[in-house]
Amino acid sequence: MAKQLFAKGVVEIEYSRVSCKIGGNLMLKINKYSKYRHYLAIVVMNQGGVTDILDVEVYEEETKQWLSMRRAYGAVFDLTSPPSGDLNVRFLTSDGNEIKWVQSNKAVIPAEWKAGITIETDIQLS
Repeated sequence: MAKQLFAKGVVEIEYSRVSCKIGGNLMLKINKYSKYRHYLAIVVMNQGGVTDILDVEVYEEETKQWLSMRRAYGAVFDLTSPPSGDLNVRFLTSDGNEIKWVQSNKAVIPAEWKAGITIETDIQLS
């Protein structure tokens, strides 16, 4: 099918956004292409509701600064040369009315993270 679709050129697609009724806490999956100490990519899951995640940052304890992750595509955010140690993560969210940072009170990503693991946070977006 791919060859037939490519032959058509640009195809316009219509879509509509719907809010998700998934309950529970925000979850992060360490993307399979992540390489410990060199490259960290996370997939944000279980977002639910109508809240958008606009930005993701990790806290670097050594410099006491938040480092912005790049939105690679969709719900995947990445960072080259991630800080070492346990990582706290915060999310810039928008519900259409308000833009705010949301974060956990504890470290979210363990120091010895591995590609493929899924981490449940204590953050709920509604």
